[in-house]
Parts: sequence; C-alpha cells; structure tokens
Amino acid sequence: ESTFYPLLHYLFTMKKLSLTLEKGLLSNYQIIITCPTTQQEYYYQQALHEFAKTYKKDGFRPGKVPLDMVKKEINPVYLDMDVINDIINQSINQVLDEHKEIKFIGEPYGLERDKKEDTLILRYKLDVYPEVEIGNDNWKSVSIEKIDTWVSDQEVEDALIWLKKQYATYVDSDVVTHHTTERLKVIYMNNNGEELFTKTLFIEHEDKHNGWFHNLEGKKTWDVIQLPYNQTVPSKLLYTKDDQLPETITLEVLRIQKQELPEFTDESVKSMFGNDGISSINELNTRIREVIAEQKYSNALIEHINTYITTIQWSFKVVVPQSMIEKDYKSRYEAMSKRFGNKEQFEHAYLQLPNGKEELEKKQEELREISKNSLIKFFLINKICELLSIEGIDRNIDMDAEKKLYHHFQPSTEKTN
Repeated sequence: ESTFYPLLHYLFTMKKLSLTLEKGLLSNYQIIITCPTTQQEYYYQQALHEFAKTYKKDGFRPGKVPLDMVKKEINPVYLDMDVINDIINQSINQVLDEHKEIKFIGEPYGLERDKKEDTLILRYKLDVYPEVEIGNDNWKSVSIEKIDTWVSDQEVEDALIWLKKQYATYVDSDVVTHHTTERLKVIYMNNNGEELFTKTLFIEHEDKHNGWFHNLEGKKTWDVIQLPYNQTVPSKLLYTKDDQLPETITLEVLRIQKQELPEFTDESVKSMFGNDGISSINELNTRIREVIAEQKYSNALIEHINTYITTIQWSFKVVVPQSMIEKDYKSRYEAMSKRFGNKEQFEHAYLQLPNGKEELEKKQEELREISKNSLIKFFLINKICELLSIEGIDRNIDMDAEKKLYHHFQPSTEKTN
C-alpha cells in the first residue's frame, strides 16, 4: 500500500525517463538515464509481477503464489537484472522516438551504473551510422585511370596449359621428381619414439615450391624417410592435435604418379566443352581471351578503386563505430580459421611457432585494421557516389558501386585485343 499511490500517479502521468545524450568521438553517443525512486519502484513492481506469473511453489497453482511470498523467496539479483533491462529497453525506444534524425545502430554496450542518494544513474553507449564529413575540395581534381585489359598470346597459351592440367590423367611412375604426385603415409612420433598420430595425404607439384619437399626427390615406392619436426615443416604437414608436440615426422611413399596432359583438337574440345557452346580450338581460344580480359578488369578495378580512395581520403573524415569493426572482424576471422579446420586448430597452429602468441595477436590486429579500412572504403565510396550523383547502385551485385564509379570517370571501357 505504501507504494500504490506513487505508482498510480506514475502510471496516470506516464512520465518518461529523464535522458541525456552526449556525442562521443567514435561515432557513438553516451545515453545517461536518471531514474528517481518512484520510477525505480515502478520497474521493480513490474519485474516482480512478471516473476509471479510463472513462479512455482508447493501448495499453489503456477502463477498463483502470493506476491509477498514471491518477493521474499526470489533472488533479488534476478529482480535487479530485470529492472535494469526494462529501464534500458524503454530508454532505447524513447531515444529512437525522440531522436529520429540520428541513425542509431547495433546494441547498447559499456553499461555503467551509479547511485546518488536515492537516484539511480545508468550510462551506456549506442553506435550511430557513420557520417562522412567533407574537409576540403581536393578530391574533385582526382580521377580513376583507364584499365588495360589487353591479353597477349602467351597469356592465352599459359591458360591453355592450366586447362589441360585440369583434364590430365595420371600414370604410375618409379621415382619421385619435382613434377610427380605422391600419396604419402605420415607418422608423427614423440621424443620416446612413440606414435602420436598417422594420416595419409597427396603431395602435388604445386606443394613442392616449398623447398622442404626436396627431401622426397629420388625416392621410390615404399621408401621411408624420417625428419625432425620443427618450424620449417610445411603447413600441409602441420600437427593440429591438442596434445604434445611431435619430435619427428616419418614419411612413407605409398604411390608415385606422373601427370599426362591431353591434346586439344577440334574434336576433343567439342567433346569437353560442347555444352558451353565451344566446338573448336579457335572458339576455345576466343573464350579464354575473354575470360582473361574479364579477370584483368576485375582485378584492376579493385586496384584502381583502392588507389583512388587512398588519394582522396584526406579530403574526408569518417569514423567507423567499434561495433561495426568487430562484427566485420569476427566474420573475417571465422573465414580465415576455416582454412585450418576451425578457430581452435588455427590458433593452435600459430601457437606452435616461435613467439606464437605475439604472432597470433599481431595477425588479429592486422585483421582488425583490414576490417576498419574496408568499412572506411565502403562509406567513402557511398559518399563519393552521392556527391557525383551516381544512382542505381544495386547492393546485391558484387562491386556494383565500384563499377559505376569507374564508369563515371571512364565511360568507354570496351575491351580491345
């Protein structure tokens, strides 16, 4: 009864939370909530009633336990958590309603709480969509250079060889050379000569660019070599288990094969690529030339846009909120970790290196910087397109903004060969 009339007065007057917004330096705002006793009691009673709806106790039907009994038995920490959550949730709705001109994004973070006499003070931060500020007009004198998509005959020939390798056959060979492919049995041993783990894998010609595999050259089927396990071991042979580190690594040659490339004739080309509308060597060469030109364009587009953004960025100021950077970083880190299997295996492989912990932290910071720069580039491109009245950008099409920005400066981009 002592709280009934103040609560009733609060409900009838529908008094809003007392909020103050302070703009931060990192594309965010700090929200400060001042909550007097009456409002605190309202949220407390509201949280208590919510708990009572599902509270169970012997002798009572669920939700029918007397409120005073619930109040005595419920852990006050849970009530306090619900009170804070309810206040924050209402404050966010109020901030969004009262400040529609600000583009808030993400979730609240950096919660702090304080109490002065009977007044509860809560502080938290909300990030905002970055705004790109123009510092000077120097950007107006910068343009994007024309992309060269010329394809040489040698490039076409190299592509043909690569294509032939995709259709190559393999025949057994007697001796390991730089150009053969081997199936190996790999055994990891500890310093007591005990086997830790065994697996089989294939070593291709491309793997042998690492000088470590020169140890296999001249070996025959069933030959065995044993080498020390150290930091020079190629990534394909890294030990990814979570137990002790191997002392030695043993390789047994199970099979040696030599690659044989097919001959391309009009007949064989039609058989292989007829479903793609290619029926002769000349048509295949033309398609290859087109594909190389498109690849050159795509690769050069990224390079030219990056050069352009690097040149003009000093004419602008853009601050990307930390929550955006962290979200992008986590996505990149997860994708990078998958190359090693998962996050744990990736980090384990790094930690096996000398100064592994420092190297891992360095790699993580580099990746965060990549995320930050990538987001800055994204917002700068959007701003430039807006300033240059470039419209119709489709976010579902990869690099669409970059392509339209390039075509603004280079309207004629036909490929000539």
